[in-house]
Amino acid sequence: MKKNLSVFLTALAVLSCHYDDMRLTPAVELGAVPEIVLAAQGGGEVSIPYYANLSGTITLLDEAPWAVPDARAFSGDGTLKVKVSGNNGIRRYTRILFSASDEPRRDTVILRQEGMLDTLSVNASSVIVYNKMGDTFIPASMTLDPSTVKATAQYPDAEPAAWVKACSVKEDAVVIRADDNTSDTEIRSAVLTLAWTNGWGQKIRKDIQLTQATSAASGNLVGTPATFEAVRALAGEKPISIEENLSLEGYIVSDNASKNVTENPQRTSTDIDYTATDKSAVFESLDGSYGFLLETATVQDNIFEPFTRVTLLLSGAELRKEANPDRYTLAKITSSMVAASAKVGEDGIPSKVMSISALKDSDLYTRVTLADCEFPIRKGGLTPLNEGYTSLYKVDRVTKFASLVRDKAGSSIYLLTNTSCPYRRDGRKIGNGSGPVSGIVVSEAYESFQGVGRYQIRHQSWEDLGFADDFADGFSGLLCEWRYLRQGNADRSWNATVGSGTMTHTYTLGTPNATYGTWCYPCYDQSYLGPVFNKCTNVNGFGVTLEDGSDYAASYTGSVDKGQLLANAGWPMAWMKETWISNSGQFYSWEIHCSTAGLTTDVLSLQISSLNASQEGKSPVHWKVEWATSNENEANWTEVGTYSVPDIVLWSITQPWQSAGYKPINIPLPLEMLDKEDVYIRLTPADTAGNTPQGYCDTKFVNGAAGSTSKANNALNYVAVRYNK
Repeated sequence: MKKNLSVFLTALAVLSCHYDDMRLTPAVELGAVPEIVLAAQGGGEVSIPYYANLSGTITLLDEAPWAVPDARAFSGDGTLKVKVSGNNGIRRYTRILFSASDEPRRDTVILRQEGMLDTLSVNASSVIVYNKMGDTFIPASMTLDPSTVKATAQYPDAEPAAWVKACSVKEDAVVIRADDNTSDTEIRSAVLTLAWTNGWGQKIRKDIQLTQATSAASGNLVGTPATFEAVRALAGEKPISIEENLSLEGYIVSDNASKNVTENPQRTSTDIDYTATDKSAVFESLDGSYGFLLETATVQDNIFEPFTRVTLLLSGAELRKEANPDRYTLAKITSSMVAASAKVGEDGIPSKVMSISALKDSDLYTRVTLADCEFPIRKGGLTPLNEGYTSLYKVDRVTKFASLVRDKAGSSIYLLTNTSCPYRRDGRKIGNGSGPVSGIVVSEAYESFQGVGRYQIRHQSWEDLGFADDFADGFSGLLCEWRYLRQGNADRSWNATVGSGTMTHTYTLGTPNATYGTWCYPCYDQSYLGPVFNKCTNVNGFGVTLEDGSDYAASYTGSVDKGQLLANAGWPMAWMKETWISNSGQFYSWEIHCSTAGLTTDVLSLQISSLNASQEGKSPVHWKVEWATSNENEANWTEVGTYSVPDIVLWSITQPWQSAGYKPINIPLPLEMLDKEDVYIRLTPADTAGNTPQGYCDTKFVNGAAGSTSKANNALNYVAVRYNK
């Protein structure tokens, strides 16, 4: 660490007990303000301020004709200006020494200049060395001088001899020469370390795992080749340890940098194991038919890189099977089990493009691309959560979020995103149009939503979300959509924000809310795009692009540091209602009125995003969707779907069935609804089941008194009826 800017040496010489006999040794000051100065690749002048109360010299400790200081001496405070020429080569540096003339005081500043990165890249992190086949070549590329790279081999303690005889580094390859292995049964291993010092004086190293096959006479084997199907067949009800010397070849199709490879388990309501995804990789068969989840012994053992072809040694691995649906994990994997690993790129792995409905159990832990998809909740980002419950606030109460994706055929799937994912809420808006979605197929529980279907998909990069930016560049059209709350009409309804339609609540008692024109209230919304934390100001809006291309409410100045938009100014478009059942036992409803006259399509659907917003619980959990051409007779209504709504998360007792964000829901609608002048769709409690903070569906929901904003609250922050264009 750099020393303090000013160094003072003070001595008090007490010659007697009298004050006027004291003597003070003058302080010595010498030091430069910066420790490291960075110059641009194009050159120019850099300034280095320094402090001194004495004289001295300025010296360049390294030969650097590209850096010319304007002074070679100093006598007091000042600023050294260094003229730096342009750099067409690799990054470089020099050290500038400030030395006092009559005192043992000195200070050194490092001047670095940008340039080309001096790198050495090899196409493999693990390599198999075969016998009787000559030298082993590992393709490489570099911008540094190959002669500056030192190669050394290290061996496990159990190895009887050093079998790597020579290693040379060339501009296009690393060449290994080895003694042949004479054993017909035992493989040998080593770690080849390539070390060099870059242009900034930093020491760099790259390790390559070497595995030498058994003798040529035995077939140059690194294990008995096995298929994914054969290894899956070994699994039983309990985990087994693989003792046989098997090898398995396939592709790594996950990217650990996403922090979204697999779930980080919620161990308790306030504790998450964030190492789970750091120790995970997804291993897909060469034909793309099957996959394994790999779990490494330690985080350091996870050396797997995305889109690489890998040969994995299975001896010592633990095989686990989970049922319904069947999925398989190979655990206790160490880096030494990786016999070979070579980059092939995304184009080098099997292409699996399909519709959501075509997914099957064998696709689990493989990479797929779901064609013609959209993000139908046209607001918010990947994780529209109350961030006060996540690790951003050093709190571990929410580990992931499930976003809704649907395809052109009308099927839907949930997209899972861990709260540890670095790009999940960085301010970018998800495209409103359609396109492909790629990722790893998984099957996970999500108690907050009371289930998210048999299959889900986990993206591995932002680029996996291939939605077009503009809604016009998609397959959907909108009959009506509500994304924010408008002023209510005299009949207590709200007009759609896009399309033609109204929405209201069938409970009509009491005095309407003066601002919103209905017996309902605004509620907060977690749709702010981010970044969030530390009392930030909204600059990215909450993902609503208006017809004129502007971002709605992007200038909102309320508190968005936890991702929430407060229920003021009428625009978060979240509704609440505290009364859902009449004294006679009839349920009240949210009710949509629109027209499908003249409309022809092959897919019609409803999307909502809902949350029970009372912290007391006791709100309707189970809901049904019905439609009719007239709302005047109860017998007219036909049920078309059901859904459940989670309770809002509660700080004092966070429960698995509570959610820190609205649940997005897709409901297919029957084509019998088409070409009707009047169509009514209603969302109604299906029964009286309600939660308490202590139990799921352990009570009946309770209506609030007239004018109350507590109990039985249900909120919506998005509603739409859409069709295929």
